[in-house]
Amino acid sequence: MEEKSAKLERICGRVFLVVFLLALLIIPIRLVLFGQKNGAIVREARYANKFPVPKMSTVLSGAFQDDLEKALADQMLGSNNMRGIFLDSKKTFFNQLSWITIKPSTKYRLVGKNVYAFDGRDYLLWQNTIKHTLETVDYSILQDSGKYYESLPIKNKYIYFITTDKDIDFDDMSTWNLSEMTKYYPSFKTANLEIPDFETYAKYYFKNDHHWNYLGSYRGYTDIVKLMLGENEKPKVPIETVVFNYNAVGSKSRTGDFNDYKEKFAAYRFDFGKFDTHIGNLRTDYGNQNNYFNDPKLRNGEGDMSYGDFYGGDEIVIEFDFHQPQKDNLAIIGYSDTNAINLLVASHFNKTYVFDPRFCDRDRFEKIITENKVNYLLMAPNISGFIGSAGMKLVDNPKGYGN
Repeated sequence: MEEKSAKLERICGRVFLVVFLLALLIIPIRLVLFGQKNGAIVREARYANKFPVPKMSTVLSGAFQDDLEKALADQMLGSNNMRGIFLDSKKTFFNQLSWITIKPSTKYRLVGKNVYAFDGRDYLLWQNTIKHTLETVDYSILQDSGKYYESLPIKNKYIYFITTDKDIDFDDMSTWNLSEMTKYYPSFKTANLEIPDFETYAKYYFKNDHHWNYLGSYRGYTDIVKLMLGENEKPKVPIETVVFNYNAVGSKSRTGDFNDYKEKFAAYRFDFGKFDTHIGNLRTDYGNQNNYFNDPKLRNGEGDMSYGDFYGGDEIVIEFDFHQPQKDNLAIIGYSDTNAINLLVASHFNKTYVFDPRFCDRDRFEKIITENKVNYLLMAPNISGFIGSAGMKLVDNPKGYGN
């Protein structure tokens, strides 16, 4: 019996090896005849990975091998069908395990790896990390970061915390004690995006992305104007609300099953008047808002659209010049959360410089704010990012991302 079992195991192994080798041989034939796949993989809300070009540095670091593995998975014949089977199986698996909860009597339901739904609503949430993060906060980083920003010769300083699903336990609505963080920034006036319940979160955020939507970002913008410039400063009023035919896709849709968490991408349109934008030394538009609003083909198009597709990507530094010399100059420090409000906030100032602390080094930052006599500083982090390993510090060794 053991001999027959061993023989059957060898046969199965050989059959699998032959099938695998045939699949590998088919890949170059398909590439020659049809080229690489470059379309969207809808159910994972991303584009197909292409075969990387080997370089000595990427081979030695292992990045080439990782990219090659991803490309093989996407370019292999029948990969879409296999992916569909896998995603359906994973969905069934998580549905069967959804009774496993983070804590007793919780309304969170597991729907994907580290992704949850809440109270039967069709919104994807990251796992709440408040209690764990508070136990692991390195307050020395907050202290060092606070000392640096406090030392800057800028008169008017502000912090606006962008509250996210990681920062709230929706079961009991517990959240961060902001005073534990702001005490390291005594000269800064602070405020935060208030989310008193899950209904407000659902109003302000995309169903399948960690970014705020047009309603949430507009609320953040109006809060910031009030914080920085007072009650008498009037925020811009949208001239149009546009609901596109595009499906909004985001970071969480790559983990859960995107098809269960759909919504149309919507945005406010504003009249900004005349202004100039520079990214690096290039005068250009930031983001694609104007294109989607004004180009009939794009405005009436269909498919998928992400937050970054519309509002713009993460850059080292962006300059907005509204040619209002009677007004002050502003520096904004934030992550991708601010991409939706950078232009809105900038419209209230003369020149505005937006820095991403993940990519901008301290020397470049200090040179810009000194040469341009910046006298307003706004830091707009999400709370969990603010107390993370970087603590909003400007990098010592830039990653070279952007322009």
